[in-house]
Amino acid sequence: MRAGGSAGNSIRKAHLASAGVVYGGLRKVAMLMAPALDATVPSDSTTSSTAVSVATGLWGDDLGSHTDRLDFPLTLIDMDGNAVDDQMPTASEGHDHRRLVVLVHGFAHDERIWHDAPYGVSMASEVDAAAGTTALLVRYNTGLPIRTSGEALSDALAHLMPTTPTGIESIVLVGYSMGGLVINAALEAGHADGQSWTNLVEDIVAIGAPLRGTPIEKAVHAAAWSLDRVPHTRPLARFLDGRSQGIQDLRYGLASRLEQGTGGDRAIRHHLIGGVVTNEPRHPMGFALGDLIVRTASSTATNDQSQASSTIRPSTNHFALPHDPAVIEHVAQVVRSNATLAP
Repeated sequence: MRAGGSAGNSIRKAHLASAGVVYGGLRKVAMLMAPALDATVPSDSTTSSTAVSVATGLWGDDLGSHTDRLDFPLTLIDMDGNAVDDQMPTASEGHDHRRLVVLVHGFAHDERIWHDAPYGVSMASEVDAAAGTTALLVRYNTGLPIRTSGEALSDALAHLMPTTPTGIESIVLVGYSMGGLVINAALEAGHADGQSWTNLVEDIVAIGAPLRGTPIEKAVHAAAWSLDRVPHTRPLARFLDGRSQGIQDLRYGLASRLEQGTGGDRAIRHHLIGGVVTNEPRHPMGFALGDLIVRTASSTATNDQSQASSTIRPSTNHFALPHDPAVIEHVAQVVRSNATLAP
């Protein structure tokens, strides 16, 4: 397009200007979503919750300045959907606070995912039903940097510890997808700050967590880098680079701390659960595709630690993992026994 003298140059400038308008416009549409949520959608509706989860996942590190609906702190939620403000919920009959289970959702979701029961049973209900167990769900902005969410989770648990009436003897952390990385970051932050809650963690369950990163984000990063090399496609590269830091953090994962297998003075047992879309987990196609979002080499990445076990669910995609009856039963057994399960 450089050929053609001044006419060609004018066309080139016009093309770049129009591309900038198009891709910049997409970003502005996202900005307009924020006030539109407040104006048209009831804050307690399922539609609103879903829209907020998606919007914060894509641009949640930036859109909070446009509406309070997209600027919320990490919050612990009880089984009735109430925020836990530095005070453990009252134990019901058959329950106490000896074992605390914390469930952390994944990218562009919220805590409702643990209540979903497409196969008749939900993760939240099964885990909370275990004797001596209190389950808490986490709601957080998945567009924020993973380390930021991890630090917030560590602080929330630290503030909660002194309020338990009978004392917590053990903690089980369960993370789905990005949630597994947030748990990892929380442990790192807790150790760095000398938080006592880290000494109570006995088991961690990571479900479909991209411990070694996800190929989709790696591909988007590579595409943005390539598009930025060419002036004609640079506006598209800038649009792609506008995705949230939370998404960008998925490129590499945060496996190092998760593999260390220790939580202060107490060894932590790690249960890594991955999915694969093929019937045979070792099928070449299954190796390449994993669960369509995360490869099994990432979701079940271990460092040959004796306290780590891995399980791969065949014919299961990423979005089905937290609802898979076998996965739910696996997690429930960990909660009930606080013992390492055979892969």
